[in-house]
Amino acid sequence: MKKAFALLFACLSLALGFARSGALEVQNHGSLKAVTFNIWSGSDYIGFASFGEWESPAIREQRYQILLSELRGIDPQVIFLQEVNPVDKYSRRLARDLNMDQIHQVCVGGIKIFGLGIPKGFKEGNAILAKKGLKLEKIEDWKLAGSPGVFSDNFSFHVDDPVSALAGRIVWENKPLNLVCVHLSAYPDLTPALQDSLQALCGREGWSASDCGKVRDKWEKGVKQRAKEAKLLLKKIARLEPDVPLILAGDFNSQPASGVLEHILAKGKFIDSAAEVPEYATWDALRNSNTFHSQFGHDARGNPNSHWKKFTAFDSAQLRRLDYILLDKAFQPGDVLNNRPVLNQPVNGLYPSDHYGVLAELDLNAPLAKAPELFGRIPRSAKTKISGLPIAMYDTDTGFGYGAKGYLFNLFKANESYDLILFHSTEGERWYKFEFSLPDEELRQRRKYPLASTSRWIMTSG
Repeated sequence: MKKAFALLFACLSLALGFARSGALEVQNHGSLKAVTFNIWSGSDYIGFASFGEWESPAIREQRYQILLSELRGIDPQVIFLQEVNPVDKYSRRLARDLNMDQIHQVCVGGIKIFGLGIPKGFKEGNAILAKKGLKLEKIEDWKLAGSPGVFSDNFSFHVDDPVSALAGRIVWENKPLNLVCVHLSAYPDLTPALQDSLQALCGREGWSASDCGKVRDKWEKGVKQRAKEAKLLLKKIARLEPDVPLILAGDFNSQPASGVLEHILAKGKFIDSAAEVPEYATWDALRNSNTFHSQFGHDARGNPNSHWKKFTAFDSAQLRRLDYILLDKAFQPGDVLNNRPVLNQPVNGLYPSDHYGVLAELDLNAPLAKAPELFGRIPRSAKTKISGLPIAMYDTDTGFGYGAKGYLFNLFKANESYDLILFHSTEGERWYKFEFSLPDEELRQRRKYPLASTSRWIMTSG
């Protein structure tokens, strides 16, 4: 019984502390500015114990400071990031420096326990950042391609190159808004011009018909794989609440006229936030010095490129858009107030990434008009309720049973509840149950609250 009283005392103390906290205020933020940006890991993804790197730690830190300064100037409410490495430390650092909240997922970690393992020092993933007060929370991690494995901050176990998407949610003027960050696999779009380039490369390099066939097969399989990733992504999105608007952003590794983008826009009923502005590039092989490594004939350690890498260098030399902010059916083109490339200028000769970012400013009034108010603050009840119920029963196993059930609600004006059951029987069966809930479980139905806890203590004998 001492344990029961100790538990009751702890629960009452927690409720009292919650009752003294102030009410959660909903803030009016105006239009939403969202940015998506592939920040570039700087790795060549080649190696076993470790990957080769195209830049020094000092240059990587310089790129971080450029990114931080630029984002402070843009001042977006939501940021979608890809190729974040190491994803946990980087996203937390950036969120702290921008005074934002963050969620993230590990996409490529290798075999590691508490950071020790292979490939050394590499843990790449996606992240979403949101302004304080928007109550950012993670919904799910979605795996779109790759073999089964373990993917977490402290433990990872996989041997291939998975493709993943991160689903989260914010609350905007008391309405939910879903966010999905994705990074699809990198294979060149299947275009006639690139097919001609492959044929010319085979002849110039003197590759055998078998070697050329292997490159072509890998290319075609890769394009089909990315299409499967897009289809699975849409299936995952379809399982979210249909009346909650959704923003899908990231690096799709596909051009606007590709089959992947056309499928997402048509089947998923998305609109491209850049559809009403002149076409621009987020991969700039002509100006951005960080893209040049993709056109080299060797990896970061100086080893000659494989046939496949030599082929993809042709695609890397093309100016094109690969990064998007897409809006689901709740949005109309008129809800897009602005769309433009950002993070596309060098600072002291250095670009922040090998990609440029995309900024979209959105009017959320119409998209959220029909969204459910599922996440408003639970009003504090002014009344305290108490009730009791006697228990009487009989069956052949327990004999005659007797006891009582008591219920107390809102003792400390925090919507908390206490539930106690005491039961004995003539055949020696006894059990005692105490349950504390903050807020009361029946009040939690599809609502948002800053703190929730349920504690149960059960003792039986017989």
